[in-house]
Amino acid sequence: MKFDFSVYGAFVRKGGLILLHDIATYGRNDVGVPTLWKEIRELGLYKMEEIIGKHEAIIDAGGIGVVYK
Repeated sequence: MKFDFSVYGAFVRKGGLILLHDIATYGRNDVGVPTLWKEIRELGLYKMEEIIGKHEAIIDAGGIGVVYK
């Protein structure tokens, strides 16, 4: 995940968006994205937005993370 963000993120122009899915986990082991999301947020280099809804169905992960480059 971190590799993809750093390598492919370099192709996103200033003012572009990078979207990450499954930024939140619910009762399962972290698949890498929530950890990456937290690391990016802690850097404080980007404006970021979390879109996490409430789910009626039983799901393991969800949420969309928007990174404004």
